[in-house]
Amino acid sequence: IKHVSESYRLLYGICGIGPTVGFTATGEAARAAEGALMQAHHEKRGLSEREVISLKKSLENLRVAAASELRLMYQRGG
Repeated sequence: IKHVSESYRLLYGICGIGPTVGFTATGEAARAAEGALMQAHHEKRGLSEREVISLKKSLENLRVAAASELRLMYQRGG
């Protein structure tokens, strides 16, 4: 339960800061991952098997989005 809450808060932060610093796709991907945790977080419980699968997919999408946006930033000289 502690890990669900901590992860939810961290993803919530990425949702807010991503678009602010020009990482819109990263923020959107973080929002999807946050959504995978939302119900368990609000109900103060661990993840179901289905939620774990959804979270894994969402985190992989977040990784891809962040890597892509970082690559673009460095190519532009940022």
